[in-house]
Amino acid sequence: MKDKEILAIGEQSTIAALLLQTVKRYDGFPPAVTQDKIFWQALGDTESVGIYSLPGAVVLQRFISGSFKAQFPFCVRYICKPTNNPERVGKQSALDGLGEWLEDIGLPDLADGRTVEAMERTQTSYLADRDAAGNEVYQCNFVLRYVKKN
Repeated sequence: MKDKEILAIGEQSTIAALLLQTVKRYDGFPPAVTQDKIFWQALGDTESVGIYSLPGAVVLQRFISGSFKAQFPFCVRYICKPTNNPERVGKQSALDGLGEWLEDIGLPDLADGRTVEAMERTQTSYLADRDAAGNEVYQCNFVLRYVKKN
């Protein structure tokens, strides 16, 4: 099987900016998660959200015209400090709500002939980490597919 072409860094940067702007528009997080607590490739020390690129940003198909179809896998992580089961369920539900919202919002076209084809969860949210201080990190994985026309 032929190896896939890695998506160019400029393309990845464009998608990263779109994802950060988009997640900042979601209003289903608890009040502690304000827009200034949503980060790219990072989490804050307190309740916050981080969006992380994952391996697998590749060109799926190239066309004779120079256009291409690509995918950009990423995850969203949510750090919080729940103290009981109902709080844990609520925190995880906020991340699940983001997943549903991202799949349903109908993302806008990107700059320079890029059109989003699909935003899909590749895994439901889950507890990814817990530390001795009681912080828990919930994570949900996604893939964004788009076409760039020349």
